[in-house]
Amino acid sequence: MKTFFRSTGITALLLMVSVSAMAQLKGLELYEAMGDRGFIQYEGEFGVNWLPGDMGYMETAKAADGSTIFYKVNPADEKKTPIFDEQTSTAITTQFNEVTNASATGLPFTSFEFVMDNEAIFFTVEGNDYLFDLKKKPAYCVI
Repeated sequence: MKTFFRSTGITALLLMVSVSAMAQLKGLELYEAMGDRGFIQYEGEFGVNWLPGDMGYMETAKAADGSTIFYKVNPADEKKTPIFDEQTSTAITTQFNEVTNASATGLPFTSFEFVMDNEAIFFTVEGNDYLFDLKKKPAYCVI
């Protein structure tokens, strides 16, 4: 009798597993059932953007005017300070506006690279390349 109940129980369990496996969505049906939102997040960044030398890593934030603010973060204590002081940011924006006849109110780029032994930054705006010497005060546009 025990054997009968045991084998019946195992058979019922196997039947339930096989039925649920057949009812599982696959391929296009699964893709369509996932819907537009919530399955994969496409926002944000991955990885760490390390800065040269012992500057730490970079984080960004959006300013009220929509421009990007760049911070260097010390990995030991996670203290965050602006990469560009106000004087440098103003000089970059002013020089950029003069060279391009633009009217940017904040830094005109969303990413940049340190170049020339970290004495300049290189960035691209609307397909045009710019190089700003940071060691000259005020910073000035080279190209």
